[in-house]
Amino acid sequence: MEGLRGGRWSGLLLLVAGVLFGGFMFLHPPNDAVGAMQPIWVPVHVAWLLAYGLMVCGWVPLYGWLGMRGRWVALGYGLAFLGLVLSLPIAVWDSFVVPELAVHAPGLIKLIEETSIEAPALVFRGLVFLGIFVFSVGFGVLGVTGWRSGLWSGLTGLGLAIGAPLFWLGALFLSQGPIGNGVTECGAVLFGIGMMGLGWQVWRGVESEAEG
Repeated sequence: MEGLRGGRWSGLLLLVAGVLFGGFMFLHPPNDAVGAMQPIWVPVHVAWLLAYGLMVCGWVPLYGWLGMRGRWVALGYGLAFLGLVLSLPIAVWDSFVVPELAVHAPGLIKLIEETSIEAPALVFRGLVFLGIFVFSVGFGVLGVTGWRSGLWSGLTGLGLAIGAPLFWLGALFLSQGPIGNGVTECGAVLFGIGMMGLGWQVWRGVESEAEG
């Protein structure tokens, strides 16, 4: 894996992040103020936040490997990394701010996230949707182009490319409907599988080079 330094620990971080991302939704309570007051809400979202943090740390060493694989792979890598960074404050909001508002001022959650036209709320929602958009497009481009370039398997590529937007589609639009968190869970599992596949590919590639 020419151009990859620090790949052994990078692969391990991505593997762990994939497990956390793929599994946290199975313990997720209802996505509303009542659910946010349940004791499980904070640890579940902290696991999600930790997954993002591990992915950001594991992503940096991949630059030399993916940046030289063509402009589309490099573009996907850059957008995916930006999407991961922008996702960190979203996870912090859900992990620590939402449960506090659910207890003391539940009406503010919907006001800030959906209805307020005040400038701070609009800026907040704009940054959230920017992060979601960049995250989804980045992993979509990277998953497909990396697969077509032979960097990883179709399961890894499609897991990243489909799981990322499906996760956010479910979280934003479907989680409070009749199917609840089902779509979000499917997206999280697919993305987690893709990330685990990428982590394994990085780990295995480094191990193979060491043995050779």
